[in-house]
Amino acid sequence: MFDYKIQDVCIIDGSGRSSYKGTIGIKEGRIYHITNDEPSNNIIDGNGLILCPGFIDGHSHGDFALREDFGRYSKVSQGITTEIAGQCGMTWFPVSKDPHKAAILADITGALYHTLPQDFEKFTSLSKFVDAMGPTVNNYKLLVGHAALRIDAMGMDHRDPTEKELCQMTALLGQAMNEGAMGMSSGLLYSPSGYAEKHELVQLLRIIAPYNGLYATHMRNEGNYVVESVEESLETAHQAGVHLDISHHKICGQQNWGKSKQTLKLLTQAEESGQKVFLDVYPYTSSLSNLDVCLPAYFFAQSRESINSKLHIPAIREQLEKEIRMMDGRYVHCGGFSGITVAGAPNTPQCEGKTIEQYAFETGKRPFDAFFDILLANGKNATAIYSSMCEEDLCRIIKYKNAVIGTDGMVRAFDEPTHPRGFGSFPRMLAYFVKRIHLLPLEEMIHKMTGLPAQFYQLPNKGYIRDGYDADLVLINYENIEDKADIFNPTTPAEGIEMVFVNGQIVYKNKALTGITPGHFIPHSSTK
Repeated sequence: MFDYKIQDVCIIDGSGRSSYKGTIGIKEGRIYHITNDEPSNNIIDGNGLILCPGFIDGHSHGDFALREDFGRYSKVSQGITTEIAGQCGMTWFPVSKDPHKAAILADITGALYHTLPQDFEKFTSLSKFVDAMGPTVNNYKLLVGHAALRIDAMGMDHRDPTEKELCQMTALLGQAMNEGAMGMSSGLLYSPSGYAEKHELVQLLRIIAPYNGLYATHMRNEGNYVVESVEESLETAHQAGVHLDISHHKICGQQNWGKSKQTLKLLTQAEESGQKVFLDVYPYTSSLSNLDVCLPAYFFAQSRESINSKLHIPAIREQLEKEIRMMDGRYVHCGGFSGITVAGAPNTPQCEGKTIEQYAFETGKRPFDAFFDILLANGKNATAIYSSMCEEDLCRIIKYKNAVIGTDGMVRAFDEPTHPRGFGSFPRMLAYFVKRIHLLPLEEMIHKMTGLPAQFYQLPNKGYIRDGYDADLVLINYENIEDKADIFNPTTPAEGIEMVFVNGQIVYKNKALTGITPGHFIPHSSTK
């Protein structure tokens, strides 16, 4: 007797091969091809619908929203059943025993989402937390953040680590790999991860190499020096002997548009030489990050109190304005403040959903003064949407054969302005890039969302509709599929996702969570 039978459905199995009609049975959390005659406790009519493997979010910050239904809902409502989390160097492990260092980590991560748990001195504490929370929609694999390692060893110091500090970082990373972490992430655009030179990263990554570990990097530069940053990433991973994932690959700044031809050529050449390399991408020409990433990196070596005190000083504002106008950063990439929209600013909600230029005009301020004032009022809680990319590069990146799909979404509340990618990424891939502009065939796009990431992220028994595989499944009304989230309504769920199974249980139907929580932490299976 099968727990569920989905009969007469169009099956897209995750391999990239053509769809076929069939009936799928689910028993004890596993998938089986069956006939219509076999008995089942629950029969689902699949006529007119598509059944495919559950989507795998190749770039998730969902580890920061495990305790919240809105975080769960944002992912399951777009068909995601597994997340690769712990990205961009920012993770809740390790939390230092030093209260000052723990406070720094809370400022970088906890202040963005929730109060930072204080017992994550060991990776097992974090992985057990994931299972204890019952993440509902998602299974999780977790990376260890380079920034968190660095803060634990040396705070926000802008220098090379001492031998003792490097040993402390490598020991923590090795412990995490032994306990099921899948590798290390870096956020080289952000402080303090960006203070690391290549030799530091190579030393750390050599720890994960014997485990067949993954290095996922938010590169040092995605603008004028994006080609050089790809070269650095490839060389770093090659020297350490690890797999490489270029995080949310993009080309920022109109002056750089078209450079995806060069970056993808570099990745292809590296793969042809035997290096294991791929990338993840989200389907939008705008990004979201903290508003303070517009500031020079050196500024963050100070405490938050020191930063705030200096931002009040007119002479420092004048100097920062000169540097921001000249530096290869978000302000220049977006063509100034007209291309930067405030997403979240809880202490000054009147500026949310407006460009900084627009908000400055409404308040009678100079745009840079409006920018500094928003930062002073909101600190790390101020986020912004940066419009800096072109669709031609985005399409080229999506079509790259080793590209998988991610959300990079930061969803903190249903009513908070954020980026639409948190609710719309995977449906948008189908509705816009397949149905509307015919960038790829449907089966190939679903392969990039299921089977391909299952291979890259080493997820056995996931990503395909095959007998005996985990019953992580999405039932889609392809005729109605549409991403509804946009900049002004970023938390609107998609249409066309009819039902989602995780480990054989229905977690989403009728546009609502069912309350069932079968998701769990997936420990990395190493080759050590």
